[in-house]
Amino acid sequence: MHPVARPAIVLLLALALAFGLSWRAAGVGAEATGPTLLRYPYLQQVTQSGALIIWTTDKGGTSEVRYSTDGPPLSTAPATSDLFVEPEIEGETSLRYYVHVAQVAGLAPGTTYAYTVVAYDPTGNPSPPSEPATVTTFT
Repeated sequence: MHPVARPAIVLLLALALAFGLSWRAAGVGAEATGPTLLRYPYLQQVTQSGALIIWTTDKGGTSEVRYSTDGPPLSTAPATSDLFVEPEIEGETSLRYYVHVAQVAGLAPGTTYAYTVVAYDPTGNPSPPSEPATVTTFT
């Protein structure tokens, strides 16, 4: 390695860390953590045969609801993910987060389901699953 190259690489890494940048190159500096759940899942529009489940994360990517009536999750439902940026207010930092929405369909009426959510960043790193929650469909 050229004697000037090493200090230049160290400087670039220091600048990247200072500005919160990351990149994937031959495994060096690769981000290894998935999204963080900012708001845990909550229910909307529960019906006899389904439910809308919404949550937020700090990173975009794919996500899913894992659900079952008994034991480990047996089914999954994909979610959409959209970036939300709060309007800027003078003197304050606007928040940026991703809203995930999953429509879980085909459920049996009057049945209780346990579910968790998992989000994946664009490189496939998963978030830890959310705490288990339940939903009971209407009869």
